[in-house]
Amino acid sequence: MTQKQVALTLGVVESCYANWEQGRTEPNIDMLRKLGGIFDVSIDELLNGNI
Repeated sequence: MTQKQVALTLGVVESCYANWEQGRTEPNIDMLRKLGGIFDVSIDELLNGNI
């Protein structure tokens, strides 16, 4: 998925999602849950990189 596609799915602007990817900001717990659902991984995997 592109950043734009993920951002649209989450209901955030693309720059917001890009900032998460680049470590400038962090998503809240609700967004972490949604990201986990999109990528079919646990929040632990998202936070710790244990994918």
